[in-house]
Amino acid sequence: MMPTLKHFKVFHKWLSVLVGIQLIIWLVTGLYFNLMDANLASGNEHRVRVQYDHNLAAFDLISIANVSPSKLEKGDNDASFDAPIKVEQIWLLGKPYYHFVYEAGAHGDQKRDSELFNAVNGENVKLSPPQVLTIAEQSYSGSGELSKPILRQPPFDDYVAQQNPMWQVDVKDENNTTIYLDEVTGQVLRHVNDDSRLKGLMLKLHFMDYGNTGGFNHWLIICFAVATLFLSVTGMVWLVELLKRDLHKRLG
Repeated sequence: MMPTLKHFKVFHKWLSVLVGIQLIIWLVTGLYFNLMDANLASGNEHRVRVQYDHNLAAFDLISIANVSPSKLEKGDNDASFDAPIKVEQIWLLGKPYYHFVYEAGAHGDQKRDSELFNAVNGENVKLSPPQVLTIAEQSYSGSGELSKPILRQPPFDDYVAQQNPMWQVDVKDENNTTIYLDEVTGQVLRHVNDDSRLKGLMLKLHFMDYGNTGGFNHWLIICFAVATLFLSVTGMVWLVELLKRDLHKRLG
């Protein structure tokens, strides 16, 4: 059965409601983005850069070739073992380490497989909660009390794009700060507080990311674009029909 003008009217009215609600959300969130305090909304109100004295002359570094990845130590030395795609030297609590990366995505928050080794003796290193807490304290300039670090698994409400485990350190301060650190390297990845959480909520609403994909290229926004197209089409059909009726009245 061919759709009639009545059907087009019903489609147009309901689509206008759905599209109109999202347009209002866009206006409200857009206004928020223009009025917000960018420094507070970044979550970095009390964040400071963690710096170490990079004095390599004070250390006798082992050659990277003499470091044995733990995968080989466990007996996984067959042809299927993949050599690191990258080895980088990093500093952690004033000491040098080798970071072996076996698998990594194009972005830092994508799934990664890596290990950390002491650059002096080549031993495999796993960060301990006290070490993580020390790094978190060095990255925080506020007066709040830091809690014991907890190793969390994804997904994360505060960092939806992150696909790797992270250390979480909660801070008892006026803005409920949370510090996230890389599980392997101890790198401070993000400071989050109530202001940045509000910004995250506004971004979710603005980009219709109700499924927590961490981006705007998802099925819901595609469906919304199609719905907007149908809204335009049904509106045009209705307009053409009204013009025809008006023309008939004038000629009649």
